[in-house]
Amino acid sequence: MKKTNLTLVLAVILSVALAFAVSCNKEEPEPEPEPTPAPAPDPDVPLPENCFKDIDGNVYEMITLGTQTWMKQELKVKHYADGTPLADATDDKPVADTMPAYMYPDLRPHNFKNYGLLYNWETATRGQFSYRMPSGVQGICPDGWHMPSPREWQTLVNYISSQSEFQCEATAANIAKAMCLDTLWQEERSYPACSPMHNPSTNNMTGFSAVPAGTEEMGIGDCAMYWTTGEKYSTNGETYSIWGNKSNVASSQSGKKRFISVRCVKD
Repeated sequence: MKKTNLTLVLAVILSVALAFAVSCNKEEPEPEPEPTPAPAPDPDVPLPENCFKDIDGNVYEMITLGTQTWMKQELKVKHYADGTPLADATDDKPVADTMPAYMYPDLRPHNFKNYGLLYNWETATRGQFSYRMPSGVQGICPDGWHMPSPREWQTLVNYISSQSEFQCEATAANIAKAMCLDTLWQEERSYPACSPMHNPSTNNMTGFSAVPAGTEEMGIGDCAMYWTTGEKYSTNGETYSIWGNKSNVASSQSGKKRFISVRCVKD
């Protein structure tokens, strides 16, 4: 009996030892390979011919209408072309009384991507007024571009009005829809048929792509308003505006301390 028990014990010990040896000799599974990181963008890769960058690296498309070439998006730069920084007046509007500044549309930074930035007149023009054509005022615009004078804006309006394919209901003044982006404008079917907010999907025949960035006071959604280098008295700057419920593009004026959009014209 004792011999049998001893034999069993030895057999158990041997089997355990063999199992341990086999487990130790097993090859460990190789770890999963690390994913290959995506290559970093090459800064030397040229942009498409119809695009350019500002000093901050923001990329814009350009569009030629008549004899002029315009930016296709609202300006969103935070530095002058010479590197001078602008202050963020979104939560501190008084700072704009003492230095160049910008604001985010509707006072929300996430609107930057779609709506660009808003500037007061002094920042946009660097305090220079002009009625020449071209204006000769670079202002906030990138190198090779300039702030449009009222005459340059009116030249754009006149050209678009003269093209029958851009007219709504065959009326020369009805060009608002043709100049506005087909998104971002809230649909209001009760508005006039030739207004940007009536069936916005039919907007933007020109490709100008105006968006309703509004002002720091009214917020986004209802109006695209742009500075020119024109000046009315010492307190107001001249503007061109497209309202969501109107069919025309209107020249007007606004207090220089208001923050509104900028579009630049190629030199």
